[in-house]
Amino acid sequence: MSKDKSVNFRCEEDEWEAFKASL
Repeated sequence: MSKDKSVNFRCEEDEWEAFKASL
């Protein structure tokens, strides 16, 4: 992952949690 994506995920933790839950 690029640093830009990491920053984006940090701004959208809810979506990131939902993404991990869907795996």
